[in-house]
Amino acid sequence: MAEPDEEMPEPDGEAAPPKSRLLPFILAMVGLTVVAAAAGGAFGLVLGGGEAPKAHEEVASAVQHAGPELAPIKALPAIVTNLAAPEHTWVRIEAAAVFDNTPAPEADALAAKIAEDLVAYLRTVPLAQVEGGSGFQNLREDLNERARARSNGRVRELIIEAFVIE
Repeated sequence: MAEPDEEMPEPDGEAAPPKSRLLPFILAMVGLTVVAAAAGGAFGLVLGGGEAPKAHEEVASAVQHAGPELAPIKALPAIVTNLAAPEHTWVRIEAAAVFDNTPAPEADALAAKIAEDLVAYLRTVPLAQVEGGSGFQNLREDLNERARARSNGRVRELIIEAFVIE
């Protein structure tokens, strides 16, 4: 028979974990949680740093100083046209042009002319030419070149906001 001072095993055959091992584990987990929370808070302060409102104020003041007489970015009318092949494939492009110090009335007229030119160009493009990422990138570069040529270099870039093929 077993001596009365010895610990008896549990009836299901498993020994209970000693309490002396459980306490350091719990303390370590609580300590790691506190360290992780402090590190996350510090990281948030470094990234946020209160600079977003400053950047917003700088952009707002730059727009005010640009004046209403200049139109640095002008939305083009929505372009909807069919592609060259296949016959019943339609494309819709919403884009904006970034101008170099062009007065607003001239920018409006140029935007309309650029949109007309892009429609004429898109009617010559087959669907196979614009498929995939590289095809879209090539189309974007071609549209940028046409916009620059049509505006005599006044357009710095054409920003494609939406591109849908049906």
